[in-house]
Amino acid sequence: SFHYHKCSRACVTWVKYSEDKTVGANPLAIPAIFAFRREIDVTSAVTYTAPCGKRLKNIQEVLKYLSETLIPLTLDMFDFDIRTQIFDEYVVASHFMIMEDISFGAERNPVACVNEVDTDCPDLMQYMTERRPLEGVSMNLDPDFLVCCDCEDNCRDRSKCRCWRLTIDNFKPFNQGENKRHITKIGYQYQRLDQNLLSGIYECNSRCHCNTVTCINRVVQHRTRHKLQLFKTSKKGWGTRCLNDIPQGVFISTYVGNILTEPSANETGTINGDEYFAELDHIEVMEEHKADFEAQALKMTDDEDEESEEETITRTMSSSGRALRSSAHGKRKRNSGGNTPAKPGSRKTTSVDEAPVLVNNSEDEEEDDGDSVRKYYGPNETVYVMDAKIAGNIGRYFNHSCNPNIFVQNVYVDTHDLRFPWVAFFALRHIPAGSELTWDYGYKIGSVPGKVLYCYCGSHNCRKRLL
Repeated sequence: SFHYHKCSRACVTWVKYSEDKTVGANPLAIPAIFAFRREIDVTSAVTYTAPCGKRLKNIQEVLKYLSETLIPLTLDMFDFDIRTQIFDEYVVASHFMIMEDISFGAERNPVACVNEVDTDCPDLMQYMTERRPLEGVSMNLDPDFLVCCDCEDNCRDRSKCRCWRLTIDNFKPFNQGENKRHITKIGYQYQRLDQNLLSGIYECNSRCHCNTVTCINRVVQHRTRHKLQLFKTSKKGWGTRCLNDIPQGVFISTYVGNILTEPSANETGTINGDEYFAELDHIEVMEEHKADFEAQALKMTDDEDEESEEETITRTMSSSGRALRSSAHGKRKRNSGGNTPAKPGSRKTTSVDEAPVLVNNSEDEEEDDGDSVRKYYGPNETVYVMDAKIAGNIGRYFNHSCNPNIFVQNVYVDTHDLRFPWVAFFALRHIPAGSELTWDYGYKIGSVPGKVLYCYCGSHNCRKRLL
């Protein structure tokens, strides 16, 4: 029977935690290895009984318990959804097995390859778990250029954690209107992400003082934990399925490959094809949404007859200033010149260590509507491309669906350079074991003249075409 006590490390010492015991295990079953018992009562409520007998009724109580006992488990190993079966596993007959592990030990769990359709084998690929910059690509991974925190509470207080503040402050210009989110709903929710955050997520990093295992702002850097399998589909080539249930919001995998400059990508695409290209266009996407926001703001001001012309100009420039971002040698900078009205596009920097400043130019100077933050990285900067055809990971095999169950998110871990986010995938909803993992490629039909690409996702809302 349970005796009331103050939980501490002594509560879990007897379970003798070892990382070796977790190898090859479903992450949702790992707590059970260390004497956590998951139960469903008569009211269909899910609870966990801790090794010391204490009952944990929600994820907040789990976080408190992990913080008090210091057992190196993470919140994404616990789930209170009654639909989740932590021991269920999808099994394919052994005679369909082509390879036991296409990652050759690079992933925490083996990634098997099976074919129940024909006798084909997947194309050869160098398996790697980290992106690799090729010639002409310079990534600043010096940790001295990272913003860091000194939290000792597993970064639970978002208002004090500097890494949380980066995520929150970058999202502020887009957090408007009736769908405005509270500060506690921006970014990870107990190591889960329910929807895409346009402005990106900034995780705690190597310079931070928080616990590298139990910090709730460290997710993607823990790498792929779920048991995934490469399999041959009937119409879509090779795809990826999960072998265990995956709860909503949980991190699944990254998309990695060789990072190419635009000229190299054009040459490589001509020779080897571009079917595994992923543009690192975070800056352009942000600026496109910024432009949409400004256009809407201008329309609103036009409808307000009582507002003076001077007030309209000032408010427009303020919106532009808040949305502007730049980086110098990996450091994130903010525009500080919002006090002086200026024409859009007339921006300049006085040195690499200063933020971009809006300045007044002469009235007869032409406006440069194509001005972009990317130009502050150099005169010939263009969008970089990640190519996973020759070298990559399981993320390259995620197929398209018009009704996807995963979504993509830009995350910053080892650099705050806006040009080089990590590309991560999260569960859009609860995903049962054996389901194919799919995301929406976002192609626009007719966007490539003369090219037609049909969709075979089979969903009830299938658009029938990708291009």
